[in-house]
Amino acid sequence: ALNRRRFVMPLVAAAVLPHGDFAFDPSLLSNPTSRAAADGLHRGSLLAGRLLADAAPDAIVLTTPHGLQTSWDVGIYQNAALQGVATVGRDLQESFGPASPRKLYPVSLDGQTDAGLAQQIMDVLSARHNVTLQRGWNGVLPMPLHWGEVLALSYVANASAAHCLPPLVTLGLPLSRYNLSSAVATGFLQLGRDLGRLLEASSKRVALLVSTDLAHTHWRNTSFGFSPHAAPFDAALGTWAARLDAGALLRGSAALVDQVYSCGWLGLPMLHGALEAAAEAEERKAGQGGKWSPLNASWAATLTAAPAHPTYYGMMAAVFQRRRRDAFVCPANTHRCADGCAPVEAGAAVCCGDGTACASGYRCADRPSFGPACVRARGDREAAPEFIPEAAPGPRPEPVPVLAAAEAPGAAVPLPMGTAGWELRYHLCRAGALPLHRLAL
Repeated sequence: ALNRRRFVMPLVAAAVLPHGDFAFDPSLLSNPTSRAAADGLHRGSLLAGRLLADAAPDAIVLTTPHGLQTSWDVGIYQNAALQGVATVGRDLQESFGPASPRKLYPVSLDGQTDAGLAQQIMDVLSARHNVTLQRGWNGVLPMPLHWGEVLALSYVANASAAHCLPPLVTLGLPLSRYNLSSAVATGFLQLGRDLGRLLEASSKRVALLVSTDLAHTHWRNTSFGFSPHAAPFDAALGTWAARLDAGALLRGSAALVDQVYSCGWLGLPMLHGALEAAAEAEERKAGQGGKWSPLNASWAATLTAAPAHPTYYGMMAAVFQRRRRDAFVCPANTHRCADGCAPVEAGAAVCCGDGTACASGYRCADRPSFGPACVRARGDREAAPEFIPEAAPGPRPEPVPVLAAAEAPGAAVPLPMGTAGWELRYHLCRAGALPLHRLAL
């Protein structure tokens, strides 16, 4: 810990963790397929919690969809003490009906609020955003916590031998998340950027934690019903979490979120904005302000549990760790650039500028309508090649699945989804040819 603190990086890590019962306790399920999916989510969530705890944060900023809520404002808990119980096992009835076996038990968690940081966040964000302090019982009683906070935080607390947490700042997502998430997403992205700038100027080491489950419409059950958009929505979020692809989050999943009931999704654009702001602040400190770099130059993204739905709702786990630009190590089959890791494919020329690789005769460029792409190099002129379908006019195609078919000649056989160590390779210009590589966790 002492060695870590020599390098002041106020926003030190971030994570996305589920709060569903089956990721927390896979033994609730008896079906082998559902149990296997839950086991993978459980292992990945424990790993993400441990990696977040390893960053040794002085405080954790938590977003929750199931706490105290207002109509439009993000609520910032102010009570000094936090205390609550999650009743694990209720999702069995939600998934299989009231006749399913009852296996209920409590999980308790106590915490304390970082009152100074909470007030600072309120003071800064209230100038531009809908935020409000929430204080109950004159501040003398603990603010209640339940499953949305307790289960996600438990993965972090369990990584400590003492099962303790650093002080918290709890942000309750507003009721507008139910059916207006896509409409307010841009505002939450900007809120995250302002939050990231605030934290980068802080003297504390802070971690961000988003508590969320994914689409709640994978099954035709009595809860939310079935939607064909559930699978592509979850896949888009897996793509974002594995390689910090803003398009997968802000275009792919945002186009579907209001149809699939993802409870804590608004925390994800907030998190992405905070990571962007931290990266920009780091570039300015290094004297590189104004130079565009891929987000993975500053943040190492690890999808520790791929999206899976043991029952009607999906879950995933991911962690984002701060890189030291002069010391980061690139995975196998990638090239270390000054500003990130770029894939090295057979017959491909590495383009370090945005972390992508293009075939010989092409160069990387950012197209505002659809993001990074390989464009034909013609002196100072660029022309999109015919084989990149995204370059054609018209609507952007549906997001590709997390496990798209790979593969450059001679590429290694991809690991099956959920296998320990699988991870998407860094962003390629052509999303339809995403290869995979092993990444030691």
